[in-house]
Amino acid sequence: MLDDADLARALAVAEEAAGVGAGIVARRQDERTTGSELKGAGDYVTAVDRMSEEAIRRFWRGPHRRSRWSARPTPASP
Repeated sequence: MLDDADLARALAVAEEAAGVGAGIVARRQDERTTGSELKGAGDYVTAVDRMSEEAIRRFWRGPHRRSRWSARPTPASP
């Protein structure tokens, strides 16, 4: 179980990860409407979105990779 200090640290790490991706989007705002591709009905993604996602993945592969707050895939249900 996480205590208040653990939860505060988890929130800080999650906000830092989100900030990494948001920074990419903010810096490349003018490119957000070009080159979009359809992911699903009414769901589009741009190259900037992909860059942001990759930056967040790199963040989690860095120093936070072994933290207890890093995301891990959930095993498939039997």
